Amino acid sequence: MSFKIMKSVVEECERLLETRIGGLCYPNQQLTNLTDLSKNVTKKLLNRHCKDKSALVAAALGDLPFTKSNLTRLVQPVFGKQVASAWKEMNEAKVYKKSDDCVDNCIGLNLCYDKDCVQKRLAAKGPAMSGSARAALVAWFSVLSHMIAGEEYPRNWSIEDRYDYLRRLKETSVNIMTHGKKCSLTPTINSLAKEVVKNVNRFNRQPEVKRIIKK
Repeated sequence: MSFKIMKSVVEECERLLETRIGGLCYPNQQLTNLTDLSKNVTKKLLNRHCKDKSALVAAALGDLPFTKSNLTRLVQPVFGKQVASAWKEMNEAKVYKKSDDCVDNCIGLNLCYDKDCVQKRLAAKGPAMSGSARAALVAWFSVLSHMIAGEEYPRNWSIEDRYDYLRRLKETSVNIMTHGKKCSLTPTINSLAKEVVKNVNRFNRQPEVKRIIKK
């Protein structure tokens, strides 16, 4: 995919996000606009010379609510079936549950956001996802781990909350890096996973975090 096409694809994603979630913000002190957050994730891939359209779009649309309507009426008509498949794959691994996807029998039909259940699904499904979906997911983990380990964490989070969240990001990233099927995007996936590990380890070296780890 040429630079011109990549630029066009990314711009189309930005327009779609502005239409659907423009004005919404991440709940950190800086109130980072979700569309700006998406751009940061996409840059992670572009900076690693990623030219995979499915990975770029899945990453760019990471905050677009995952619904059947958005899948069939927005993502697929604009970007094609292969891209839509990667976006669906990434989202289903996070929020879609079947009878045995959760830690317990959670209430609800298809969606569950319990953090233990999400981690169980990601542990099982993450390494098996396509390279495009894995690259998009770990790109998000890289950006979020940098934010949470630094000064851009949600305003109501305690240091214990941050430690727990980062621990989960690290474990899932290492699992994807270690057990994911090798593909053309493996160097990109591994580079991003290692960046997550680096961000989390930096956070864990802080004295107040060490006290939590020792408990």
